[in-house]
Amino acid sequence: MKKAFTLVEVMIVVGIAGLIMVVGLAPLVYSVRLMSEARAAFTEESRERNAVNAIAQGARELVSNGVSGSLRLLRNGPLEGRKDYLLLWTLSPSYARLPMGTIVFGMPPDSVLGDDYQKGLYRWLLSDDKRPGVINVDELKPENGRLILAGVENVGFDALSGGEWLDEYMGDMPQALRVFLKYGEERGEEEKNYDIWLPKS
Repeated sequence: MKKAFTLVEVMIVVGIAGLIMVVGLAPLVYSVRLMSEARAAFTEESRERNAVNAIAQGARELVSNGVSGSLRLLRNGPLEGRKDYLLLWTLSPSYARLPMGTIVFGMPPDSVLGDDYQKGLYRWLLSDDKRPGVINVDELKPENGRLILAGVENVGFDALSGGEWLDEYMGDMPQALRVFLKYGEERGEEEKNYDIWLPKS
């Protein structure tokens, strides 16, 4: 007489095999998820670092000899919601191959962004002969600039001059610039500060 497994025995074996697979695969699934999160964080960090480096590069090419008001910080909003502008009268930016002109970093007002443009930190390259002191930032449109850091809700700039951090400034190259970035809810309203030390003029 042949012996056979009962249905209960088969179900127990299948259950044990499933449990072993779950226990064995859980660390692998967890590791893959951790790697994916780390890669996303590294990508975001790289974008942020590249944006700050673009600001530093523009500031270090500042034309200060004999040019009054070659750097301007324009405050555009209350402290809790800063959307400042940094205007630099610079040498020809190597990445733009433009003649001497003004580079502007800032955020367009929400009213002009519309549905087609992302919120974030933009850079405008103005190659005409307008110095920072005469540029009207209200005329800057996102379609004429380049988004260099998406997801930023607020941007602030401070200049270190005479041993004091100033949120409004117009003059030659300061000792340093501070860049303030605040992200939205998707990044937990994270805030970051970067100090950019500049060569002595």
